[in-house]
Amino acid sequence: MEWLNQTDNLKAITLVLTNKKFVIASLFIFIFYMIKHLIVKIIKAKSTQDKRLQINIVNNIFTILMIVMVFNIWSGEIQKFAFSIAAFIVAIVLATREFIQCFIGFVYLLSSRPFRIGDWVQVGNNYGEVHSTDWAKLTLLEVNIDDYQYSGKTLCNASFYHCA
Repeated sequence: MEWLNQTDNLKAITLVLTNKKFVIASLFIFIFYMIKHLIVKIIKAKSTQDKRLQINIVNNIFTILMIVMVFNIWSGEIQKFAFSIAAFIVAIVLATREFIQCFIGFVYLLSSRPFRIGDWVQVGNNYGEVHSTDWAKLTLLEVNIDDYQYSGKTLCNASFYHCA
């Protein structure tokens, strides 16, 4: 059974090494680090002035170059990843659209206070007395305006988002 684990480890190592972008990025990072280390050594050996500023500048330049190089190497994968994240966020927004609209309507109610519980209001084609409000709905004791019969209606706060 031990030989199976060794085979799996060998497959994993082979997979990593065959991924050219990973190998290239690793080589760039290693080469950049070695060059930076060499330049810092030269600065420490030859400079008689304040070495910290020069070493800091070299460190910052090589860090920025390393980030740019790795980003250029992996830009295709980063773009695919960003696109999939954007698609996921769009799907979440579409799935929760009604909740978002209800919450925006609730924020509108809280910020403008157009009515209070007990007031008589008209929202779209609905008339009635405000019974209660929360983040998702407004409950009206709706009355048919023609014959003043109670019908009872719960309105989504999104209706304020459309009416406002």
